[in-house]
Amino acid sequence: EANLSGADLSAADLTLANLSNTDLSNAVLIDTVLIEADLSEANLTGADLTGAFLRQANLRGAIITQEQIDKARSPDDIP
Repeated sequence: EANLSGADLSAADLTLANLSNTDLSNAVLIDTVLIEADLSEANLTGADLTGAFLRQANLRGAIITQEQIDKARSPDDIP
């Protein structure tokens, strides 16, 4: 369990990262690559996922809203 609350991770490549049970509340994840990342049980309350790549990310049990997911890039946007 890590505390990355409020962290600016904009444009970071977190492909395959294990972020399960991580506190990412209010984190800035703009254009962050989270392909196949494990975000299970993560707290994403208030996190900005605008343009984030979430293809095949594990969001099981994560605290996240549909609005946040909608701001992320769709799988069709990913090369």
